[in-house]
Amino acid sequence: APKLRFDMPEGIGPSARFGKTVHVVMSTSEKRVFAVLDEKKQVVVVNLETLSEQMKGLRPPGAPPEPANTAPATVTKTGRSDTVAGHSCEDWQVVTAKGDKMVVCVANEGAAWFQLPTIGLPTEHAWARELFDGHHLPLRMIGYDKAGADSARLEITRLERKDIADSQFEIPAGYKTLAV
Repeated sequence: APKLRFDMPEGIGPSARFGKTVHVVMSTSEKRVFAVLDEKKQVVVVNLETLSEQMKGLRPPGAPPEPANTAPATVTKTGRSDTVAGHSCEDWQVVTAKGDKMVVCVANEGAAWFQLPTIGLPTEHAWARELFDGHHLPLRMIGYDKAGADSARLEITRLERKDIADSQFEIPAGYKTLAV
């Protein structure tokens, strides 16, 4: 079954809150993500098919509700190519109805393990369906603020295709499982 594992660098993202050693296993066949929190001896399980619906209910206190019919983002495949982590990719410019902008560098290469369910994906994120089709691989994402300056960056720095022992994808025995 196709699976993906990535180790979170210390102090970045969820590892800053959940401990020094955090890794994530994504099982596309099970449509689940498992975040393994070694220091807490816990596994957080996320069902990808229901994630979108669950995320709709998560709003900061006092935040206005999202409009029911948010327009989809505009995606422009620019034709500009770059190389990220040794792989060629094309910049896709994504602009939301609110004016938020990002550029995603997408490789056109088979990535069966990156075929994710998009059931219930909100309209404004419908553009991402093509990314999660198993034939594309986003290698870099740069978000921009209203002034046009970089505000967020996520970039693959190393991508290796190699056989990995099945044990690297197993949930450690004795860890408490929390489903979200």
